[in-house]
Amino acid sequence: MSNPAINTVTALQGVQKPLYLVSQSNYIGLQGLVEEVMNAVSFFEGLRF
Repeated sequence: MSNPAINTVTALQGVQKPLYLVSQSNYIGLQGLVEEVMNAVSFFEGLRF
């Protein structure tokens, strides 16, 4: 049984590390990554209802 939300989170985790490595020397890039994560969390919160 596959859960699309879990699959998406797993995919995001796979992308997160290289994005972090690229962003850690770029504060603006890191801010953008945080905003993306917050948007994803809000999106998944919306899916619960």
